Amino acid sequence: MSTELSAGIPASTPVRTRKAPRPTKLKPVTPSLEVTPAIAETVSNFLVLDNRFGTMIYVILETDPRKEREFPRLNVREIQMERRPTAPGTSPQDAGICAGAAIGRDPAHLDRFREFGSDRAVAGASFILIEPRYVGPSWPAYVSAFRPDGDKPLKRHRETARTARG
Repeated sequence: MSTELSAGIPASTPVRTRKAPRPTKLKPVTPSLEVTPAIAETVSNFLVLDNRFGTMIYVILETDPRKEREFPRLNVREIQMERRPTAPGTSPQDAGICAGAAIGRDPAHLDRFREFGSDRAVAGASFILIEPRYVGPSWPAYVSAFRPDGDKPLKRHRETARTARG
């Protein structure tokens, strides 16, 4: 016991103090299941800047479009794409890029791109947001899924056209 001066307690009143408890030695616990961290992987892709329709569209493809017969001879650059971490056992190619993901371009290395969870995450990492964009497997997939020139008008059948005039 010791005598201390404290607010509201007279100096003559003994105050009890506790000794700090001794640290106990803990035995190391070995987990039954090992946790494997998610892995971010960088893969090679091909960048095509499609400006045929008045708006620049960043087309990021997994295969080289120059090998496609219907490719319109646009410039192609090989780039590095860092995918978001995937679950263990899943390759980034199998996971693909999430529809809600944002793509950012590294301003220090213009041939490096990274997948982010949101536009805000791209800005937070000081990357350049890539929009509008298409990310997919091949040039034919881009042409069928992303139609910057719009859908082709339907042709009218001859008999229908005659009866409409008549």
